[in-house]
Parts: sequence; structure tokens; C-alpha cells
Amino acid sequence: MSQTHSTTPATEQVADAQSRIPEPTASSEELPKRRNLGAVAFYAAVAIIMGIYTVLAFDMEWTTHGGDRMGPGFFPRVIGTCAVVLSLTGLVMSLRSAAAATPPTEGTQSSGKHPFLLIAIGLGLVGFVTVFIPVGAPVTAAVFLLVMYFLIQRRWIARRAVLSVAFPVLLYVLFELWLEAGLPAGITDFL
Repeated sequence: MSQTHSTTPATEQVADAQSRIPEPTASSEELPKRRNLGAVAFYAAVAIIMGIYTVLAFDMEWTTHGGDRMGPGFFPRVIGTCAVVLSLTGLVMSLRSAAAATPPTEGTQSSGKHPFLLIAIGLGLVGFVTVFIPVGAPVTAAVFLLVMYFLIQRRWIARRAVLSVAFPVLLYVLFELWLEAGLPAGITDFL
């Protein structure tokens, strides 16, 4: 039996389209690379700001004058040093990663998937800072965490409620009782 090959306009279009597919480049080095400049600028700015903060923190007293307790410069030094290390790590990682060479097409760039959530978190933070001192740290933190957990994910309400209370209690025990650093008492002044 002989097979005959018939060509139709559709098969000619497929064959023509396959001949127009460009050949891949010889190496990945030939592809133009574009750095994620937004992340690089962000991490660089945070590293500079936290570097200045850390220098100022190292000017503060490490211990009290008696030398038996941590002074006001202890936590700022730890926080500043950790922030500088983390921001420099982020800077190096963002410099290492190269974005794709093709420009983003319409619909592929994320312009904020959850604008309501971002606005709600921002307003929640403003409210948190506003009532932190008059209401007190434990109550404000518990309410803030409960509201944020509810906004972000509504599953496991009981677990979220326990975490919303446990974390502020842990912070209270750590700062108020163990370190005797003092937290804004507000309406919980009786504790």
C-alpha cells in the first residue's frame, strides 16, 4: 500500500509556523539580564537607615551604671545589628537574582491583588499605634492580632484567638516581669 501525503492549507500553515520558530541561544550568558532594581533599592535604603540606627545604638549604655542590669542600649544594639545583617542579606540575594529579559506583558505584573486587605492592615496599624499607650500593650496587641488574623484568614478561629492572647501574654511576661523593661499599662495598670 502506498501512502499519499496530501497537503491542506492547515498543514501548510503549521509547517510554515514551525520554520519561523527562532533557534535557542547558545548559552544563557547571551540573554540580557535585568536586575530587580526595586528590591535592590529597598534593601540598600533599609541597610543604610539601619546602619545609622545601629551606630546611634552603640553610643548608648550597654549596661546600667551598677553593671548588674542591661542598660538602655542593649535591645537597640541587638535589633540594629540583626536588621543590618538581614537587610544586607536581602541586598546580596536581590543582586544575585536576575529577572527575565522579556518585559512584562499586560496582565502579568501584579499591581496588588488585595488592596482592601492592605488598606485594612494599614488602618489597623494606625489604630494600634494610636491606642497603644492609653489602652495598654497587652490589650492592644491581643485585639490587633485577633482582627488581623480574622482579616487574613477566617479559618481556625479558636487557634487564632489563643495565639492572639498567648503572644501578648508572652511579651508581657518577657518585658514586664523578667526584664522589668516596662510596657505601657493603660487600662491593665492593675497587673
